Amino acid sequence: MPEPLTNPRRVAILLAAYNGSRFIREQLDSILGQTFADFTLYVRDDGSSDDTVRIVRSYVERDDRVCLLEDPVLHRGSSGSFFAMLDAVDSELYMFSDQDDVWQPEKISRSVEAYERVKPRYADKPVIVHTDAELVDGGLRTLTPSYWRSVNIEPDLLKSYDMLALGNYVQGATMLFDRAVKDLLATAPWKGFLQHDFWLATRTLRAGGWIESVHEPLIRYRQHGSNEMGVRYGANNRVLSRMGQLRQVLAFHWKRYRDLHADGYGSLPKYLYNKLKMLIHTRFQKHYPA
Repeated sequence: MPEPLTNPRRVAILLAAYNGSRFIREQLDSILGQTFADFTLYVRDDGSSDDTVRIVRSYVERDDRVCLLEDPVLHRGSSGSFFAMLDAVDSELYMFSDQDDVWQPEKISRSVEAYERVKPRYADKPVIVHTDAELVDGGLRTLTPSYWRSVNIEPDLLKSYDMLALGNYVQGATMLFDRAVKDLLATAPWKGFLQHDFWLATRTLRAGGWIESVHEPLIRYRQHGSNEMGVRYGANNRVLSRMGQLRQVLAFHWKRYRDLHADGYGSLPKYLYNKLKMLIHTRFQKHYPA
């Protein structure tokens, strides 16, 4: 990509697209219909073979807030695409967007309001705002109205690197963050073993920054069988439902521990102790009314 573009508006929305023609119109419409309008929507295509680029170009032609980023390097994957877009755009505030979700009309405004409320306390530190999500199927039918409630996570009780590193509760598609978060990549470049949202969130906490949690489901997060990154929720997240994959689960956690140990997390006993605390948090403590 060429030299970074300077976003003329306050928020840069970075949308990673790949073979998204089935759903991307609905997402573009939901973003352009936001109550907060001071944003530029940057779209990067990762080498689609369908009509995704044609669809995006049609939006570029009719709304000057939409920009298609050209990148000769293709097939970077989801996280690679988002980091490439971060490199390509300079802005005060950033948001990530998946191609197949639908944003509630006040998603940006609510996120900016939360940012402005907490930023004065962290003037020289990185700040992330994230929100809850409504999970929906491919036809936008509700699967669960609150992802956090479904998996029994109370993010306000997990504001430490030690806990966040064990299970990311900061979904990239719900995030708003400032330039100070992006600047962390200069000294902590992405190493590839965590997703883009997970990496930025853990770097923010390690740098003494803050993650503000907005308890509103401000996106409709599609689970349609073709997601690059889906989520476990409800019955699919219960311990018994995962026993049949015990070997894979153990292998995953052993690799995750080794990666986090290389990241400075600490000893295996510390990792196991905090995994137990997380298990108690999600399985045995009640954070929300029935």
